[in-house]
Amino acid sequence: MILDTLDKNVGNVLPIIRGVRADNKFNARMATATRMFLENKSLYLPIPSSGMRREHELDDDEKPKSSSRSLAKKGMAMEETAVFIETDALQYEMGNIIPQFTVSGNITYNTPSTLLHKDRYTAMAMALEMVYEYEELNKDAMHDQNGEFCIGGSYLM
Repeated sequence: MILDTLDKNVGNVLPIIRGVRADNKFNARMATATRMFLENKSLYLPIPSSGMRREHELDDDEKPKSSSRSLAKKGMAMEETAVFIETDALQYEMGNIIPQFTVSGNITYNTPSTLLHKDRYTAMAMALEMVYEYEELNKDAMHDQNGEFCIGGSYLM
């Protein structure tokens, strides 16, 4: 595995590692991208595990008839349960992120205490920043087609 910015003709390697310099500018872009994806609801997080447990504990006649989820099965796999528990931890970390102003006037995003973690949030924010970067590249590529655009699989001029 090599950096995705390196030459891909090096041999039998996968260019899948993203190199990041986590300076204030990059951190601000990550926070902006994360906020944007959450605000425009293009990022969906699973429901909290308490809601999932509550729904599993309901009897069949207590469940809402309009529920589109197939949660009638009483047992969940450990992997499914882990998704909801990790989402709870992520949401807890996201609630602890606060912007702080440095003496030079920059904004840093941190936790109020060194005992609180933000690893899940940082991983998600880095992934969302990369998605945002790819979206911007795709928008630029669409605008650089010199008048050609695709409608329904055929190019028009």
